Amino acid sequence: MADASLLQLLEARLLVEPRLASLAAERRSEEEAEALLANARTMSGKMRRGQDFLEEDLSFHELIAQAARHQVLSGMLQPASDLLLDSRRRSMKWPGMDERAAAYHTLIAHAIAGSDAGQAEHLMRSHLEDMLKAFHQQNTETEPTAP
Repeated sequence: MADASLLQLLEARLLVEPRLASLAAERRSEEEAEALLANARTMSGKMRRGQDFLEEDLSFHELIAQAARHQVLSGMLQPASDLLLDSRRRSMKWPGMDERAAAYHTLIAHAIAGSDAGQAEHLMRSHLEDMLKAFHQQNTETEPTAP
């Protein structure tokens, strides 16, 4: 995926996913709350053991979209599913991103489970802004410097 596509995907996610997190906090069932918490625990455990948690990462965002019960917003992410997979594969290689993603997912899961829509939205926005900042840092560090 070209850097422009990854940048555009992150920008699009920033517009959609915080609202999905907010709606999920308002509309989630107890089972969905438990599934999010369990997912975040599994992701954190795998991160601590140095294991790949791509599946849990993708599943976490899908669980939020389902719990939001908003077909239009959730549907906006479907055409970008291949880009999402590729972006996760790339972003997980960025220094410190695994730890930060696992921490954000845990906080977001607790906010949704606690029905705190404002906090869930804020945390998801912060998570994606953190990814956007890391993207810019990665691209700045990889640009050739003038002789």
